[in-house]
Amino acid sequence: MISLKKQTTLAEALREYPGLVDFLVEFSPRYNLLKNTTIRKLMAPRTSLAKVAQRGGLTFEELLTKLNAAGEELKKGATQGPQDDSEQVKEEIKSMIKQLKAGEDINTFKERFKDLLRKSNPLVIAVAEAELTREGYTIQDLMNACDIHLELFRENLEKAKVRVPREHPLWRLTRDHEAILFWLNQGRDVVKEMMKREGYHDSGDLVDKLKGIMAKLRAAENHDVRQENTLFPVLEKYGVEEPATIMWEEHSQMKDRRREIGRILEAPPAGWDFRKYAEYLNGLFLFILETFSKHSTKEQEILYQVALELLSEDDWKEIKEESDDLGYFELPKEVLTSEY
Repeated sequence: MISLKKQTTLAEALREYPGLVDFLVEFSPRYNLLKNTTIRKLMAPRTSLAKVAQRGGLTFEELLTKLNAAGEELKKGATQGPQDDSEQVKEEIKSMIKQLKAGEDINTFKERFKDLLRKSNPLVIAVAEAELTREGYTIQDLMNACDIHLELFRENLEKAKVRVPREHPLWRLTRDHEAILFWLNQGRDVVKEMMKREGYHDSGDLVDKLKGIMAKLRAAENHDVRQENTLFPVLEKYGVEEPATIMWEEHSQMKDRRREIGRILEAPPAGWDFRKYAEYLNGLFLFILETFSKHSTKEQEILYQVALELLSEDDWKEIKEESDDLGYFELPKEVLTSEY
């Protein structure tokens, strides 16, 4: 008998039964999304087997009966891919960042570092940086490494871009991504300049620039509103719930960080010297830049591609009409004149 419970996650089940996805896909086309490795990685840790059963129009008990009938076949398969080497990759990332701190020329192993990051995932990178921070490394120490994987994220986003006609709703959503990244990069450049200044007394012009950029980013939250009220509900209607939920959560995380930047631009925290203030702002912009770079890549590479496969012309027409009703923020000329 197969030992699984309603609350067992799909990820836990796959570790024990690597042939499970192949079995589900063969059982019903409703599970075809699980053939996409990236979608499966997003969904598996969050999706219970009770939810998996529901997606296929079954009760959990009915699903379990079918799995028991499949027996040993479920233990066969290569769904999970090669053995996880994330611990080794994490230590290699830390070693390279330490070499940068020690004065190693970044150009001597930039490509090797990017190859290493390609083998990794955002969580491993975040853990490596968090461990180095606990070991006494500062945001400034990590900055060169952050710049390398931001460059890598930009390359990945360029490859993931959705090509659709201008009148299609996804055309505007992808342009929104470009605009938000444009302003986030502007903000980070201003903060870098701020870190060269001597103190609060000679940084007023830069604070004003940042306030202007944050006003544009607040207006760009209209992008989230449109997605959450038009595209996401339609995807959920087709059973694509977990990826949209993850995107929604990331919207909230980034919104919180933007609000935090706005607060400290209005009034620096009491007792903070200028160096701490500037480094904290830099850390916030880095967080949002990295998160949004990864987030927009996932949306274009996964969510939008799935939507193009599933949604009907009537669905897209309805999304366009509802988006028009919600309105749009103004795109910068640099984005409007870009071509792809």
